[in-house]
Amino acid sequence: MRLGHFWTAAGLAICLSGAAHAKPITDADLAPIRLGKNDTLARELILRQEWAAAAKAVDGVSAGASLVRGWLLEQANQHDAALAALRGVESALPLLADLVHLTRGRALMGLERYPDAAKALALVQSDDAIGWAARRRMPWRCARPSSTTPPRRRIRC
Repeated sequence: MRLGHFWTAAGLAICLSGAAHAKPITDADLAPIRLGKNDTLARELILRQEWAAAAKAVDGVSAGASLVRGWLLEQANQHDAALAALRGVESALPLLADLVHLTRGRALMGLERYPDAAKALALVQSDDAIGWAARRRMPWRCARPSSTTPPRRRIRC
């Protein structure tokens, strides 16, 4: 057996040994998110980075559409509406819970609700760069209110 085949087989064995503990991914998990009646328009506005207009175009009622709408509203600095759109989404889409917590934390920071933002960011479970930043770097931004920072030095998270 060549060494390359060994590593492939070893990697497969490791993945399969942990598969018993993981939630199996179904076809529904891999289906594209339907954004509503104006799906094509919403996707075009997202490509143009017209966040507020895209959020209005997303009129779907699914949890995936609510997540996209919440993220778009947060990007458009409509933080209250983003929090309303994200309510309950993490329980309906557990595979995307980290993105929900991260978006909620950013919206709370935009509303200058720093303790709540730090709690939301602490719920991010992933160990990648985004998870590390959410757990370590962003709570420090929560501890530093933007109203005390000079306007040209403010950092948008």
